[in-house]
Amino acid sequence: MATATALALRVSYRVHDRTQAELSAADMLTFLNDAVDDLVAADWLEPLAEDETTTMATDTYEYDVPASFAFIRMILQEDENTAGLYQYVIPRHQYRIALDAAGDPEFHFIKDLWVPVANKKIKVVGQKRPTQGLTGASTIVAGMESFIRERATHYAAGYLAAGTGELAAHRKQLAEVAYRNSEKMLSYHPQEFRIRPDSINVPGR
Repeated sequence: MATATALALRVSYRVHDRTQAELSAADMLTFLNDAVDDLVAADWLEPLAEDETTTMATDTYEYDVPASFAFIRMILQEDENTAGLYQYVIPRHQYRIALDAAGDPEFHFIKDLWVPVANKKIKVVGQKRPTQGLTGASTIVAGMESFIRERATHYAAGYLAAGTGELAAHRKQLAEVAYRNSEKMLSYHPQEFRIRPDSINVPGR
């Protein structure tokens, strides 16, 4: 998987600005983030991810939804006797997802149906939206690099085509080609980047 810095350099090469003399690394990063915004707007999601950071406490029935999760596929509970073993899937009717007073999403477990096990964890399985606000060290999700590269090339070449240099006409054409390429990729929408069946939307995300 490529870093944002590496992908930005490839875009610079594509638009004939190899040394980033016309568009800085920060400028290129902006175009990459614009491309990510387009993925989010088109409802692309990252593949399934897991989070095991939530520790249960006695008589506690509300827990924060781990950061960035936009859809929840399932919640598993750690085995009482074996650390790291998650075999029990908590039934959907034993919890709901709602916003707390501060507007943050939480799991609300139903006291009459579910009992927390102190110091044991719950594993959240779900999907996140593509990370917005990439930094240079950010890693691009595998399978999304091509779209982000083409769409960022479209934005960068279109910006540079506004000039009057000898490359302006070529960059205008490149911007159009890169846009068509990215639109074709966007419409394809691979299965692993779609909402998984039976997932629950996390309010506010």
